Amino acid sequence: MPLKITLKAASHIVLLTAVCWASFLWMRTMTGNTGNARNVIFSETFEKESLRNWTNNLDWKHKGKNVTKPGKEICCDHSVQLDDSVAREGRYAARFTLRKDDPLASNSKRAELRLGAVPTKSEYWYGFSIYLPPGYVKDPSFDIVTQWNARPDFKLGEKWRSPQLALMTANGEWHVHRRWDHREVTKNNKPAGRETINLGTYQTGGWTDWVFRVKWSYEADGLVEVWKNGKLVVRKTGPNTYNDEVGPFQKFGVYKTHWKNHPEKSKANVRVLYFDSIRMGDASASYTDVAP
Repeated sequence: MPLKITLKAASHIVLLTAVCWASFLWMRTMTGNTGNARNVIFSETFEKESLRNWTNNLDWKHKGKNVTKPGKEICCDHSVQLDDSVAREGRYAARFTLRKDDPLASNSKRAELRLGAVPTKSEYWYGFSIYLPPGYVKDPSFDIVTQWNARPDFKLGEKWRSPQLALMTANGEWHVHRRWDHREVTKNNKPAGRETINLGTYQTGGWTDWVFRVKWSYEADGLVEVWKNGKLVVRKTGPNTYNDEVGPFQKFGVYKTHWKNHPEKSKANVRVLYFDSIRMGDASASYTDVAP
């Protein structure tokens, strides 16, 4: 390979790394709260009595490149609000409300908050707590309550795909769904591999604590570990993401794609749930750093 091509490739890698870390620097300072541990790079317990720091913009530009940053993907004022009726810690939690007749947000039926993208081939810890109220009825149509997705490589012809990692509810149960692809281009939303893991019946009227540890990779060195209420319930090695230039970003709230394309599959007309104790740690973090 000629030297000039090698240098161009190297400069491209440096730029992508800078873009991702610029997104992180923005994310670290967004709430003014980075937790007690130095290796916790993001913390949100909704105690500022305002969501004004979460922007509605989907993207920002850094050196001419679009980068996902923390923000909202909502349609309406009721989509996400602070609520002091239940809280995992402190006084407030975030209440997410999605109605079947809500207008589309980001081209689907969703009410979500979104964190910034991480670098590819990276390792992170994610902690959060979810409260499903007593009115959270069983529904055969799945709800994604937390997901990690990534911007497609549009210049290669890719289109948006299903998330490579997601926590879902369906038929009264928790599920973790995984997707991965080592190929440069994932076509027609059909990855090289996928898997859904049943994590048992969900409980309403109480908080469920979650911790995810992920070594993001589309190769054999990947790792996904999931703790539910302090118990390790998933440990998977191997590929766990798409082969993209920019790594995945986390979203949390409620996303119900069937309400857009197949509303007849759902028996529910509204979804309400709560999030609190959201933390994210880097590779040097530990379970206790991010656990609710």
